[in-house]
Amino acid sequence: MAPPVVNLGGVTLDLGGGLYNVSAPLVFPPLVGNFKIIQGTLRASGDFPPGRFLIEVGTFNCTSVGHQGTCNQAVTVANMYLDGSHKAAGGVNIRTTMGATIGPSVFVVGFHDTGIRVDGGHETVIVESWVGDYFWTNFPPQGYSSIGIELNGPDNVLTNVVVFVHTKIGVIVGWSARGASTAQYAGCNMLEGVHVWNGGPTQVRPRAHSPRDGPAVAQSTLFPSICLFECPNFLIAGNRISSRVP
Repeated sequence: MAPPVVNLGGVTLDLGGGLYNVSAPLVFPPLVGNFKIIQGTLRASGDFPPGRFLIEVGTFNCTSVGHQGTCNQAVTVANMYLDGSHKAAGGVNIRTTMGATIGPSVFVVGFHDTGIRVDGGHETVIVESWVGDYFWTNFPPQGYSSIGIELNGPDNVLTNVVVFVHTKIGVIVGWSARGASTAQYAGCNMLEGVHVWNGGPTQVRPRAHSPRDGPAVAQSTLFPSICLFECPNFLIAGNRISSRVP
């Protein structure tokens, strides 16, 4: 681990296939690395704080380690079912972390903000996972605004992932609109094998990078293989996203 991050030696929180109703997030502090959360179900209870995620790694306020701006390293979330019960903001929030892996077999449902969100850090890999706010057998309320996956940082990889109904926006990549605490450059991400389908207007939306000392510039995110199903408003062609609306 890059000092002063403490190497936990691959310690594993194994939920043993159990189902746990939780009234607060499962929080992993900054400056630790090489650990895993696996094999179980977390479900938000009725008094779960609405602005929090079921699993939270790191913090926005960590003094970053070196020029990479990271405070946690080598974190894995795998074989987990995360049900926010429409109480939690989302399933997993990875903050200022280098080398996190979400998946395989991570299933996130019932969130009112974002299913999986990456804020800062570098090189988070999200693989073989499923994200959806409401199941296809349910109908969301008017004005719902959920996001499947949000990447607010550079050098991340999103591959073999499904964002399903009903989720308002499939994937967002780019400079965060959540304020200075999470805003940073979010280029050099890769999305491959991403299947986004939705009962409403599905979107894979790149945000422009707007540096503090200069004009907005295009993100260098690659979209080599994305499938959009029932997507009337946006079109992906090669590595470009354009609007079908005149």
